[in-house]
Amino acid sequence: MGYLVPDDDAPMLEPAPVRPPFQGARNAGRLLGLALVVGGGLWWYFGGGFSTIAPEFAVLAPAKTLTDFKGLKMGMTVNEARQACPGLKMDKKGGSGTIETDLLDFSVDFSEGKLWRIYSYFNADDFDRMKRIFVEKYGRPTIDTGAVADYGQTKLFWCGSGITLKLSRFSEYTNYWDTSKHPPLQYDFKRGSIAVYEPASPEDIKRASDGEKHSLD
Repeated sequence: MGYLVPDDDAPMLEPAPVRPPFQGARNAGRLLGLALVVGGGLWWYFGGGFSTIAPEFAVLAPAKTLTDFKGLKMGMTVNEARQACPGLKMDKKGGSGTIETDLLDFSVDFSEGKLWRIYSYFNADDFDRMKRIFVEKYGRPTIDTGAVADYGQTKLFWCGSGITLKLSRFSEYTNYWDTSKHPPLQYDFKRGSIAVYEPASPEDIKRASDGEKHSLD
C-alpha cells in the first residue's frame, strides 16, 4: 500500500463558460455552474481531507480499531501486562520492561504500578520506510503534520479507541538541567521515535502541540 496524504493539490474543476442565446438558458447555465461549485466544495470538505484544526494538522481518518499494542493497554498493572503480552520481559525492579518484535525492541514503562508508555527509537534515515510499514499495518494516520513543523520535523498520529500511536521523524527531549516551567523541546536528528500512550483526540494533540517550544541549543 502506498502512503496516503491529504489531496491538497487536487485541481478544482470549474464549469466551462456558458453563453446561451436566450436569458432563460443563460440563467440555467449560471445555476448549473453554482451547483458544480457548491458540490465541489462539499466534496472537498467531506472527502478531500479538509481539516478544521489547522493545515499542518490535517485530520485524515479515524483509527478506532487500535485498541492495544501487542495486547497491552494503558493503565494495566504489571501482572495484567504479563498475561496480555507473554513476550514482555520485566526488569528486576518491576518498573519497566522490553518487548522484542521483528521490527524493533520496545521499552515499556510503568508509573505507580500502571502501564503509561511504550516507546522505541530507530535511525532517522529510515523514517520513510517506517512510515510505509505503519501505514500498511495500521492504515491511514489520523493526523499527519507533514514536513512543515520546525526543522523538518514530521509526526504521524494514529488516534485509536484504546491507545494513541505516534511516529516521529526526529525524537524529542527536554534538557534535564533546564529548571524552567516549560523547557523547550530539543531534537535528536540522528534517530526517530515511536511512542504509544493513552488515547487522545486530534484536538487534544493540537492543543498540546501549540504549547510546545523548540530549540536547537
